[in-house]
Amino acid sequence: MIEFADFQCPFCGRFARQTAPIIDSEYIDTGKVNMVFKHLALRGSDSISASMASQCAGEQGKFWEYHDVLFQNQGAENSGWASREKLKEFASDIGLDRASFDSCLDSDKYSKLIQDDIQLARALGLTGTPTFVVAYSDGSEPQALVGAQPADAFRQVLDDKLRNLET
Repeated sequence: MIEFADFQCPFCGRFARQTAPIIDSEYIDTGKVNMVFKHLALRGSDSISASMASQCAGEQGKFWEYHDVLFQNQGAENSGWASREKLKEFASDIGLDRASFDSCLDSDKYSKLIQDDIQLARALGLTGTPTFVVAYSDGSEPQALVGAQPADAFRQVLDDKLRNLET
């Protein structure tokens, strides 16, 4: 399952806080499904900074933990909640090596990766966040789920894919 999201998107935040924990416990943590995050950072400069910060956290093995902190602390769009200073504070909150994190974030090291993710989403015809693409591991039979769908919508798609693997 590939999630295309923006850390400033309120619907992405709702998914992360309400639905993702259910999907994680039932599918991801059990090893039935793999989850990949792609940045569709379209809501302004704070979106780009937050995306780059998450990748910097990923260098220290804490992408998903940082992802969760961003969505737990999500504020109004471009209100400064994801300023570089706040992003660095979040890094401290989860115990990241600040010197390494700060250097990574200040370098804009992941700018091209973020732009590549945005271009991929556009090439796939995706325009809104969150959008989820559920496919087999070889990329075949992709199916899109658009918006902050309830857990049951994900269960239906994921269970159908899993059943087809068994036959």
